[in-house]
Amino acid sequence: MEPIDASVTLHVEIWNGRDMWNHARTVFEQENGIADQACFEHICGTEDRPDIPACLQMIFDPGKSPPGVQIEDCSAEIIPPP
Repeated sequence: MEPIDASVTLHVEIWNGRDMWNHARTVFEQENGIADQACFEHICGTEDRPDIPACLQMIFDPGKSPPGVQIEDCSAEIIPPP
């Protein structure tokens, strides 16, 4: 079978930045096996000033590609209001 390029897009609305940041920290700890606060804050900002795209990428990036698929890239950005 020839490879097929595809794109998967997920739009989210953030209701609570602190809850999102805390969940990203939980994901970071699970993936790294440690709670290195300084390292996490370097990546995702602080609880009071979260780096929203970095947190979303931490939460939604699936990491290892599933069978038959090669994940080429994962990105997150804030969409400006209209």
